[in-house]
Amino acid sequence: MASGSDQVLQTERVRALRLHQGADQGVRPRSSAGVDRQIVALELPGGLTMAAITRVFTLARVAEMLGEDQDWLEDISDELEPEDGLIAVYGTGEEYTVAFTEFGIENLKQAIRNHRTDASRINAEPQ
Repeated sequence: MASGSDQVLQTERVRALRLHQGADQGVRPRSSAGVDRQIVALELPGGLTMAAITRVFTLARVAEMLGEDQDWLEDISDELEPEDGLIAVYGTGEEYTVAFTEFGIENLKQAIRNHRTDASRINAEPQ
């Protein structure tokens, strides 16, 4: 039986292949706003092709999208790793902004659910 990470990797491979095949056939997906987006595929060593990250969302934007406190999300995002879709975007100097891929936003939503469940459990325990 495949592990969870193996299943995710296989799913991403299939998705990337479908995206790549669609691009070869001139198929270009449209965003919900109706604006054309070009499919970007990244070929890795060993013949693995996967969709490349074409956009990220800053922590401030994600907080706005989810209707959550930005400082709270920053605390929660400390639990995520780059493979979870968390990206540090560096500008000038040593300052950086936390950003998330779409996959990262889904992982952050799960972390939010986990924190709320844990908080509910703690609050429900008798003192």
